[in-house]
Amino acid sequence: MTEAEHKKRNFRLRLILYYIFALAYLAGALDFGIEYHNYWACVGFTLVLFFIALRMVLFVTPQWRLYQIFPPCSFARAAYQSFFLAACLAGVALGLWLMARGIQHHQSWTADSYFCGMTGMWMWAKWAYFVTVPIYDLREDTLEEESLIMLGLADPLKVMSENNEPVNEKCEV
Repeated sequence: MTEAEHKKRNFRLRLILYYIFALAYLAGALDFGIEYHNYWACVGFTLVLFFIALRMVLFVTPQWRLYQIFPPCSFARAAYQSFFLAACLAGVALGLWLMARGIQHHQSWTADSYFCGMTGMWMWAKWAYFVTVPIYDLREDTLEEESLIMLGLADPLKVMSENNEPVNEKCEV
């Protein structure tokens, strides 16, 4: 299997995993909302669906396009990171508050308890963090060669081959 085929296979597998996660969280949101009327858990799992969808969009968007939208040190990048960091911290804080409420009311781990709401909020926080990672990792030293060329940050004639020899200076045997 060539490197391109391997990369394409990994891309498809990760996309399928995101779909599976989204379906699982959708089932949880519907179950908590309809069956148990636990709206804290329902809201947490529903927001996770939004974050998974955003993560999938970030995953399929080429690096060079993300780099154009969120260049380093830009207001757009800082606002994006700040918003989702605040969303992450809000999910953690709400989860802790719901845990305290569950302890206060001496609840057990049932589907209509505050503890399931806590789990929903912590899943919200986890996925809010996950949508910040692709933008955080978007630096010139981590961009793929294709993205560097598209952005004009690398000369296509001087891009190094796999054996670190310039492409235009390869020897013929």
